[in-house]
Amino acid sequence: MAKKNYFCILLTWFLLSVPLDLMAQKAPPTPKTVPPPLKNVKIQARVTLDENGVYHYYHTVTNPAENKIGIGHVSIDITIPNYGNITEHISVEGYAEPDRTSYTNVQRRGLLFVPIAWENTSLWGGGIRIEDGCCSLLGKAVSMTWKTQSDDNLENRYLLNPGQTSAELEMISYGLPGIRKVVFRPIWWVLNLPNEYLIAEGDSEEKMIEKDRKKETLSFVSTTIGPTAPPAFTPLQFNQLLQEYVEI
Repeated sequence: MAKKNYFCILLTWFLLSVPLDLMAQKAPPTPKTVPPPLKNVKIQARVTLDENGVYHYYHTVTNPAENKIGIGHVSIDITIPNYGNITEHISVEGYAEPDRTSYTNVQRRGLLFVPIAWENTSLWGGGIRIEDGCCSLLGKAVSMTWKTQSDDNLENRYLLNPGQTSAELEMISYGLPGIRKVVFRPIWWVLNLPNEYLIAEGDSEEKMIEKDRKKETLSFVSTTIGPTAPPAFTPLQFNQLLQEYVEI
């Protein structure tokens, strides 16, 4: 019995003397790498006009199978051109719409946007986004943005993975159909990006802009059909509008 006790004491002493990191045998951390950017995202638009003069904009988004990252945000430019008329405010039961704060924040930045309302779904939640002119692929603009209703579950980190299609994006407006830019973005915080992409405490404004620009390079910009404001009709302004459509 004494030998057993002595052996147990020696074993306990040996285990306590082993470094904790050797005992745990932790797996090395996943290396931080920059994934290939989104490419060739497809968006199809369908527009209908109801009996009340309301345009319904339906968008179907396809993330090609060859992409390596999922889509977390879809943002369509709804900025009113500086020569456009503001369309009528819209409010329809069952559709969400911007609050007064959104209008105030946008106006403070010298912008106006086409009044719209949108339908939230189990996959997507809508809202108004002020695009940063220093970083955004849309430039200085206001966008109607849908965000995926994702969570921390690693098996459900995106709701629009490569190879998947979503046809649940809908907004309504009195704004006439026109050619608008659209940008598709991943969800930054799940990409395990290197530190040079991540804003850190103490970063200067210039450094933060530089990092945001780097992240935006992972996005993809395209065009689609969306609501726009009719021009305050003069030949010069109308020609300018047509020229913008040609150049997109």
